[in-house]
Amino acid sequence: MLDKVQTDWNTFKISFSIRGGKFIPSLVTRSLDNILKQMDRITAMYVAIY
Repeated sequence: MLDKVQTDWNTFKISFSIRGGKFIPSLVTRSLDNILKQMDRITAMYVAIY
């Protein structure tokens, strides 16, 4: 799951640099929403361990 988050983050960073440092609001919202959902799942997995 962490690899997927890393891939999503890298895709987001690449798209940002391609656009000359300009964000596309819909891309930001979609990408970060996916990343946050994945991180919530990962955090829940860690909580379940303890």
